[in-house]
Amino acid sequence: MIGVSKSQVSRLCVEIDERVINSTRGIARLVLDKVRVLAGPFADTITTIETLPDQARIGVLLELLGRKVKTTLPRDGIEKIS
Repeated sequence: MIGVSKSQVSRLCVEIDERVINSTRGIARLVLDKVRVLAGPFADTITTIETLPDQARIGVLLELLGRKVKTTLPRDGIEKIS
């Protein structure tokens, strides 16, 4: 039997938390998924999920005026592009 240290388990849990979050629509969202912004000043913008900072928000990288800008959006304010 091979043992797994607590630090390895913690690291794996953090890695899973950073990669997957459940949306209110029941669809898993992953870092690097392409999504469409549904509302607000960036409505209909296509972007990529960059981070999952918490259960309520999703970090994205928007292109504005030729520059890439990191921001967070409410997770119910986006939809995954098939």
